Amino acid sequence: MSDVGFGTGKVVVNRAMSLDGFIAGPGHAMDWIAEYLTAAEVPEVMAATGAMLIGRGTYEVAKRMAAQDTAYDGGAQFVLTHKPPDQPDPTVTFLTCGLEEAVATARGAAGGKNLEILGAGVAAQCLRRGLVDEILVYVIPVLLGDGVRFSPPRLGRIDLEPFSNTQSGAITTLRFRVRKQARPSNRRCGDHERSQSLIMPPWRGGGPSAVGRGCGCGRVRGIRGDQPGDGRHRRPGRRRHDHHRPVGGHRTGHNRLT
Repeated sequence: MSDVGFGTGKVVVNRAMSLDGFIAGPGHAMDWIAEYLTAAEVPEVMAATGAMLIGRGTYEVAKRMAAQDTAYDGGAQFVLTHKPPDQPDPTVTFLTCGLEEAVATARGAAGGKNLEILGAGVAAQCLRRGLVDEILVYVIPVLLGDGVRFSPPRLGRIDLEPFSNTQSGAITTLRFRVRKQARPSNRRCGDHERSQSLIMPPWRGGGPSAVGRGCGCGRVRGIRGDQPGDGRHRRPGRRRHDHHRPVGGHRTGHNRLT
């Protein structure tokens, strides 16, 4: 992610995680974290953080834990939500905008320091969009057995580069850089531009995967025509392969492309 206009600050996903991969226990319980990890344990991380972007669920859990000694000064707090609560909270700013705008707003308030991302849902969205620079994980020596996983299903593969591994008391701190990849295009396929629809036909070495490469709209790229099996993508001069030609030479419906 570009740091233009934001100083040297990074976008960092910050997670405390049990040894079996949970960031919250059953019922979204997070009180077990405070048994091992407090703000006093991570002064350098807190000092490097200028703002926090928090998911609504994590915000609600933090409110329930307000009575515990979990004070953490990470700068301005922003909560991304579809519907702000009826009762205002002067300690946070509720954002109802899109994700990228919310990240930009929070980074602008960070004053050149890091923006910390808290919450499973908002962190996963930021990772999917390629908005995260680093991931920081505090591995806590406890097995929860159930709860909220570190990453939700269908997040997809994201490659990481480890650059720090430290031990402080019972806590192991792992830090990773997120390897940037080309972000997927949001362009609608429309009528399938020629440059996309005719790439690598089978007779040029594309093979079956080139014919069946989809663009997400439900139509098939590589075949000119909306109906599969229209026969227009065959190599000139080569007959279609009839696997089910019966004796006698009569064709059946089974030899059509489906």
